[in-house]
Amino acid sequence: MSSKNPGELMVEEYKSLRRELLQLAASISRWHVTGFVAAGIAIALALLSSGWVVAASALPVIAGCLFGIIHDLTSILRIAAYIQVFHEGHDTLALWETRLEGIRGANVFVPLRPYMTPILSLLWIGLLCALIAGLLPFTIPVFGSRPYWLLSIPVAWIIFWLVLRRSYRAFDAGGFKDQTKNAFYDNLRRPGGNA
Repeated sequence: MSSKNPGELMVEEYKSLRRELLQLAASISRWHVTGFVAAGIAIALALLSSGWVVAASALPVIAGCLFGIIHDLTSILRIAAYIQVFHEGHDTLALWETRLEGIRGANVFVPLRPYMTPILSLLWIGLLCALIAGLLPFTIPVFGSRPYWLLSIPVAWIIFWLVLRRSYRAFDAGGFKDQTKNAFYDNLRRPGGNA
């Protein structure tokens, strides 16, 4: 039996959740760096060796990094929704998520923000890899041949981008976090839901 009161347990849970958020944020940074390093190495090797298809070798790594980022962002938003529903309030004075949500529509200018997000920046660098692999051989044909099958590489990346778009859009206002928060509130309103 625990000798701690419910308030102390809530503080411990809150601290544990904040630690988890920091670990997930660090994981997103690692995914992001891994994708950029893979793209940089692949592009450099492709340009140095004129083996344009080498640039496409980074695409599976970048795609894996994107899935890792989406997974970690989903976990972050789930935890943030939980914190907002179960830990924040005027009685605890912990209002970080609530205050952040309150300024969501604020007109704050952040230069190049749409291009700096981990998902979009990896999609763009992946597109660069795909274009180098698929189009560069047509500008400098090797031995007069034109490998038309290489055009499928940028097309496949654009299709991947379109498929991933729904997951990316789920992080907008009214998306995954808000839906998760509403599910928590619905659970609290149900009989036996700890309301």
